[in-house]
Amino acid sequence: MKKIINFIYFLTSIFLSIVNFSFFNAPALKDEIFETNESMTTSEISNDIIDASGNHYTKIYLNVKNEVTLSNGNIAYFIYTPELDFYFTVETFGMYNTKIKVENTSTGTIINDDSGEGLNAKVEFKGIKGQPVYISTKFYSSSTSGTFKLQLRKQRFSMFGYEDSEGNNTIPDLAGPYNAFNSLFESIKYENGSSGEALSNDDRDLARINSEIMFFTGHGFKSNENNMGYGVAFKYGGITTNNALNMNKTKVAMWAACYSANSTNSGKISISEYSINCGAKSSIGFSESVSFSSSKTFTNRFFTNLASGSTVKEAAEYGASGLLWPWDNGKKYVIFGDKEMSVIDCSTSISTFDLKPLSLSLIDNLDVDYEYISLDETNGRYYKKINNCLSNNFIDVTYKEGKVVKIDDYRKKINNILKINPTYLNYTLPDKKRIGTQTFILEEETTRNIIYYAINNSMTPIEIIVGKYNDGCQIIEEVTCVNLALGHLIDYSDINEI
Repeated sequence: MKKIINFIYFLTSIFLSIVNFSFFNAPALKDEIFETNESMTTSEISNDIIDASGNHYTKIYLNVKNEVTLSNGNIAYFIYTPELDFYFTVETFGMYNTKIKVENTSTGTIINDDSGEGLNAKVEFKGIKGQPVYISTKFYSSSTSGTFKLQLRKQRFSMFGYEDSEGNNTIPDLAGPYNAFNSLFESIKYENGSSGEALSNDDRDLARINSEIMFFTGHGFKSNENNMGYGVAFKYGGITTNNALNMNKTKVAMWAACYSANSTNSGKISISEYSINCGAKSSIGFSESVSFSSSKTFTNRFFTNLASGSTVKEAAEYGASGLLWPWDNGKKYVIFGDKEMSVIDCSTSISTFDLKPLSLSLIDNLDVDYEYISLDETNGRYYKKINNCLSNNFIDVTYKEGKVVKIDDYRKKINNILKINPTYLNYTLPDKKRIGTQTFILEEETTRNIIYYAINNSMTPIEIIVGKYNDGCQIIEEVTCVNLALGHLIDYSDINEI
């Protein structure tokens, strides 16, 4: 009996040795690509699990660059279980041609070859809370042997704002974009930081500015009419087109600063366009000076729309449409690179629906006091005019294939119209403005318009005067609004948004 037991023990040992060897030496694939019908089991998760085919999966951690050594067509297997529904990127780094397969994502199985740097592979996916994601990687050719690195990270939204010495504060401008993306991307607000912090590496071993989405809100550099758009100013230091930037992971860069899309400078390139040259896929800036309130309105709407699945172009159009007045410089944005990019894997679009006779009559029967102004390729606005001036009683119309597909009526019931007091018509912008510790000199008055705005059910005449002020190294746009009925000043941010 003892001899029989020893013999069984001997056979068992041999069997376990063979199985253990197979765990760490997966067989070579016959084909040069992953088979799309290869599937994994949803076994109970531990540090290491085995799938139905006997493949050995190792738990992977975020932001770690794992060293992977393979030979003879072997495959390395990893597993990660998201704690939240989030967007992730898994990517290889090295000199080899690699492939990655990711299974059990929100959209199923994803296989990639060359989306990373050079011949490296990269897969972007949305993980589902508590649902294990299976990641396998190999060399493109089964005859290749060597070592490369594999990193899994959350997609990141890095945003930069600050309060300057003049008391201008863009930190509140980060709240809306942060709230829009915080449940989708790892969203980080850098407040009152330096350009050095933005350019230095973070826990991903990537520059903070080199995130899937980058948002800067603050001042642009401009000292005169021949030196615009070449950079932006942080709380401490700045970033210019002379900096060596690496933005090859950036899908969308938003430079919310004056002249950030203007190339009237010695380098003949703006900071927005320069970021495309440095690897960003899409970049947005303003071609003219823009007020802080207009910039905030634009970017709040832009990022909210982008987070809903819209393309960069659609989100920018939505951002600009939120600015009430057609002359607002926030409408003078420029998109460089890919306008049709979406940063998440769902999309929103306008669906054609049957027009109701009431909707048609609403547009067809407008009186002559309405003025139509195009907002972009698919949207327009009918402004009700009072005393030949635009008002915030308006109707927005969306077109598709030449047909009206959406109507938004923003008109309000008005009890009376206040009269203009001629005494207040000749308001003159001050030649100098003391803002914080700096003295700004009036460079020019750019626009002066009278509008009517509904305040307490009364249409109130308001004069909007825009001036550019220069302190010798930067330009700021200051908007002064005068209540022409009562004579007091009004904050532009109270009347510039729909």
